[in-house]
Order: sequence, then structure tokens, then C-alpha cells
Amino acid sequence: MMQFGLMLRAQFPQGDARQARFQEQLEQARLADALGFDSITKGMHYSSAPLQSLQQLPFLSRVMAEAPHLRINFGLILLSLHKPLDVAEQIATVDVMSGGKVIFGVALGYREVEFLAFGTTQKERVKRFEENLETVRRLWTEDAVNMVGSHFTLLGASASPKPVQKPHPPIWIGANADPAIRAPPGWATAGTSTRTTASTRSCGRWASTGRRSTNSGSRFRPSSRRGARCSWRNHGARPSG
Repeated sequence: MMQFGLMLRAQFPQGDARQARFQEQLEQARLADALGFDSITKGMHYSSAPLQSLQQLPFLSRVMAEAPHLRINFGLILLSLHKPLDVAEQIATVDVMSGGKVIFGVALGYREVEFLAFGTTQKERVKRFEENLETVRRLWTEDAVNMVGSHFTLLGASASPKPVQKPHPPIWIGANADPAIRAPPGWATAGTSTRTTASTRSCGRWASTGRRSTNSGSRFRPSSRRGARCSWRNHGARPSG
């Protein structure tokens, strides 16, 4: 079944009345909820001058209260910039508060100003992304995690709370280049269905996967849709409700 969502960018020109623009965004979210849309999406960026940009997590948390029937799509979290324990607990908290409506969207990021501000580099982003994604999944599904990463150490760490959705919220990976849509080690497709969506700014490939492979060498099979440039991969349960 095809589902429709609305992306609220929450970016405004300098000089705009931020509070007025924010109220307009909330009005759009309430309307989308009333019209039967499936989800609300908000992206993540930092240092967005010359635009004014509202931050993703507090924005979506407020939208959640205004539009309680919509799924909350974190699309996308720049995962390589952050620490996995923090991300796991923040997103799990929103999943609890929303009654299990979170979609966990993640991406590498590409802006040098953001990597430098968070003390990392573009060269490190793939390794950090892969280990962060695996660690967040483990924190959501295991009682205690022991893991030494390139930029963190977990010794008997646990995420509290755990997400409402089991085994965890749907994980969507966004990218706009073929190398970036390869799965992290250990992930593989469990289905071959492909959905295509388009907007005025982007196109998309969608593929759903249902389980984690036991073969650590597995990779996603490449899509035959060579023309698509903006890609999402969905790990875990397909969104419902």
C-alpha cells in the first residue's frame, strides 16, 4: 500500500518572524493529520546560515503533540556526527512518547562545516556511520552492550528506555549515490519490493528488509533503477498505523 508523508523543512530566511513561521508549520502538520497523511518528516542540519533552521528533535516532538496520528520520521539524522548511546536513548524516548510511531532515518552527511564542528572528518564518516548504526540497534535490542568503537567505549551500557516498537523502530537509510546505499556489514535484503516516490526536489527508491543477515559479508543487491539518485533503504518492520 502506498503511503504519503509531508516534509516540513522548518527553514526560514533571515529576518522572517520565526515564531510566526513555526506556528504555520504546526498548522500544516495539523492539516496533514486531519487529511489522513501517514507521516511528518524533518531533516537535520547545523550552521544553516543564511537560513534560520529549527532543530529536528524538539521540532518533531512538538509536532507529535499537534498531530498525534502521524508517524514521526527523523529524516535524516546525520549519524556519523553523534554518539550512539545518546541517539539510541533520545529516539527511544520519542518512540515511547509517540506510542511507537517513530521512523529512524539516518544518513552520512556531506557538509564540511558540520564535520568540523563535531570534531570529525568526511574521511571518518562511513566507519562512524556503520558502527553507530550497529550500536544503536544493539542498544535497542540487548540489555547490556560491550563495544569499543572508533570514538566511543561501551562497557555494560544499556539504553533506557527501550523503544515501544519491537525489535526496534524502522530504520531508513538515505543517500544520493550508489556507493552510499550499500548496507553496513551484516545487513541483507529480505524482500525485493521497490517503491518509487517523487517530490519537487527529490526522487526516491524504497526497498524493505525484514531481518538481519547472519552472513557478515552480505550486501544489498543493487537496484535496477539506474535513474534514481535519492535513495532510502528500510531496515526492519515496514511502517504501519
